[in-house]
Amino acid sequence: MVIDEVLDSRSARLRPIDTRVDPRIVGQRSAAEVESQFAGLDAVVTTRLHGLVLGLRCGVPVVAVDPIPGGAKVAAQARAVGWPAVMDAESLDPSRLADMLAYCLSSEARERAATVLADARRALAATHVQLRQAFFCEK
Repeated sequence: MVIDEVLDSRSARLRPIDTRVDPRIVGQRSAAEVESQFAGLDAVVTTRLHGLVLGLRCGVPVVAVDPIPGGAKVAAQARAVGWPAVMDAESLDPSRLADMLAYCLSSEARERAATVLADARRALAATHVQLRQAFFCEK
């Protein structure tokens, strides 16, 4: 697999993270435990929507690889929040993935991740106000 090839070529500590909550597994007993595993990372490489969301929520730059040819929910969500390091399975090649990972390890990407998080929080707050107004007739 291209992802394994690129990651194996780097001198980095890799940490697979399962985002499934399971009260029997340390580090997965709650959503907070799963999320805390992302907080200390330098970058995330993921094919899963949860990996994209949790990485960016923790301010960690993410290489998002949508496993669906042509792109689907992973690519759509990355575009929706303005995250640039995204590709679909059809365009996955070692050179491009390595370039995106290098970007995600940069201070520029860390700043962009913080901006994406701040923008998403503002959008969520505005949506919350709109929902309260619509459902509870608040002004």
